[in-house]
This record gives sequence, structure tokens and C-alpha cells, in this order.
Amino acid sequence: MWEDYWKDLLKVNMIVSHVPVRGGWRLVLEDLRNSLKGRIKLVARKHNVLYLEVDYEDPVDAVEDLRGLLPSDTLILRAIPVHAVVHPPEASLIREAVRELLNERPPGSFAIRLEGKVDMGGRAAGRMEAVKVIAEASDRPVNLDSPDILVLVKPFRIGGFRGAAVYVGPPSGIFSAARG
Repeated sequence: MWEDYWKDLLKVNMIVSHVPVRGGWRLVLEDLRNSLKGRIKLVARKHNVLYLEVDYEDPVDAVEDLRGLLPSDTLILRAIPVHAVVHPPEASLIREAVRELLNERPPGSFAIRLEGKVDMGGRAAGRMEAVKVIAEASDRPVNLDSPDILVLVKPFRIGGFRGAAVYVGPPSGIFSAARG
């Protein structure tokens, strides 16, 4: 049973955070189902975060659909498209996933944003140490202020599963209620 659940977590391609209100996740799912064209599968939820599998070839397209179709009173705070889930959240494994994803992107500068702890050699790595390892994935120029490509790494734990969701794309590919 857990094995099937973990396989589903590896298929997560969107993470949505929402205002923390009782039962808010149900309202968020309703908003998502009304705004997105494809099937939506709730894989897991933890606190005010939903881990989803959406039926889009590129989850960035799902975020673009959300931008124009979400109701103004939505509880959704942020929607992150996920291009890969790395298990376990080891810096060297994340680096390899990022390398593959960056090779699919046009040339340009990049920046890495790490939103949590990842492992390195069986221990928790410091933020800068992990970012340096992940940055070895590319010889592209780094631009922290205005990158062409954002590499967002969001480690998460659900039950006994530890993984890292990875997004590699334009900074505008992430929906934030603060900026639309």
C-alpha cells in the first residue's frame, strides 16, 4: 500500500498552497476543478498545501490557465508547477534532475531558490552548500536579480516519504496571489 502511495507522490506535478482555514482544501480543489481543463488528482495534503497530479503535458500550462480563470475570492496563495520529484532529496540527485531539465530550456541565465533542507552524504546540507552542488548542473551564467530561468527546489515530507519537488522554467511560471 505505501509503495503505491509513494509512486503517486513521484507523479506530483503541481503544489498549491492556500489560506489556512478549516476545510479550505475542499474549496481550493473546487476552484482548481473549475479553472483547469484536465483531470486533477489530489495525491496528498499537509496543512495548507495540496500535492496534485494535473492532466497537462507541461504543468506550467496549468498555471497559465489558473491565472486567467481563478475567482477573485480564491483561497489559493501560490501554485508551483513541478517538473520532477526527486526521492530521496539528495543534493547530487537533484543536481542531475536539474541538469536534464536545464538542457531542455533555451540558453540564458539562471538562479536557484531552495525552500527547505536537502541531504548531502546522509546528512542535512546547509543551504549554500546544497545550492553550490545543485548549481554544478550548468555552466550558464547566474543572475540572482532577474534570471531567465528559475530553478525552484521545494523539499517535502509526507508520512515516511521524503522528496524534493523541482521546477525549472521562467520565474513567471509560478502563480503567486501577490502578483497574479
